[in-house]
Formats: sequence, C-alpha cells, structure tokens
Amino acid sequence: MLGGYQIFIRRMAIPTFLLIFGLLVWTVTEHKLVTAVLTGLAAGPAFNLDRAFAEWLRRR
Repeated sequence: MLGGYQIFIRRMAIPTFLLIFGLLVWTVTEHKLVTAVLTGLAAGPAFNLDRAFAEWLRRR
C-alpha cells in the first residue's frame, strides 16, 4: 500500500501534525487544559481517517 508510505504516515506524520496542532493551540490559548483537550480530540479523527484510508486502499 502506497509503496511503504503508509508506515511513514502512521508513525511519523500524524504525531508530527498533532504536535504542530498542539503548539498552535497553545500559542492561541496559552492554557494547558484547553490545549490538552483540543489536541486529544483531534487525535481520534486523525487516526480514524488513517485507518479508513488504509481500508479504502485495501478494497480498491
């Protein structure tokens, strides 16, 4: 699938994007709890989108 890029996306890109998102939220709010909650809420959809994309490629 994707010539090996799926492993890279899953292990490197998604956590990097979540880290960048967390830093952006921290910059805007400067509140630890709000940053943790919003970043945590963003993690689920990111990993589910990755899983859905992998299943879509497998079926195709």
